Amino acid sequence: VSVGARIRQLTLVLQERGTVEFDELFLDREWSSEGELRAMLVVTFMSILEPVKIGLIHVHQPGGSDTFALGRRVEADEADRRLLEFERGSSVDPGATNGENQS
Repeated sequence: VSVGARIRQLTLVLQERGTVEFDELFLDREWSSEGELRAMLVVTFMSILEPVKIGLIHVHQPGGSDTFALGRRVEADEADRRLLEFERGSSVDPGATNGENQS
């Protein structure tokens, strides 16, 4: 799975659920090898960085938890707009909500 595809997957999960613990992203399937799981962990970590940077998601550690959670920061239409801008290689202003970008 590419980083871009994983960003889309994470965005869809968060649109449906609002928040998800990091561990839950890996528990719903069996992995053919430790290498496959490790590769998906790396891709997922990389896929979290850009959405945080452009204001799509936030990362926090719930009180008393050993893991961290991802949460949605914007609604689906705004997430789609920002992802499209990111995929086109534009600089996205996380504060702009009406289609205005700052380069």
